[in-house]
Amino acid sequence: MFAEPTADIWPNNRNVDSDRILNQMMYKLADPPSEEPRVKKTILVYTGLRDGMKAGQKSFLDQKCPVNDCVLTAQQSQMSTADVVLWQNHFSRPYRSRPMGQIWMVMLR
Repeated sequence: MFAEPTADIWPNNRNVDSDRILNQMMYKLADPPSEEPRVKKTILVYTGLRDGMKAGQKSFLDQKCPVNDCVLTAQQSQMSTADVVLWQNHFSRPYRSRPMGQIWMVMLR
């Protein structure tokens, strides 16, 4: 089910100019057979949508992201069902525990 990577996604001492994290973010799975639509992943931006982010899939489509089967939300009520929870510029631990398999991410800039 996995596509061949288009770039190195694992640490590689031979290519010091490669951005491994960016390569991992841009890695795309092979398209499923047409009768099996890919399930969209929900990304909860816990600190709220900002910097031009738009709810839903629009931000990914507008920026022509090759990995565009994701939807953004700022609805904290989706905390228990989101695939990824993202905090921007700071982390404040929520009052809920992290469900098994959910990814928590902090983006600092």
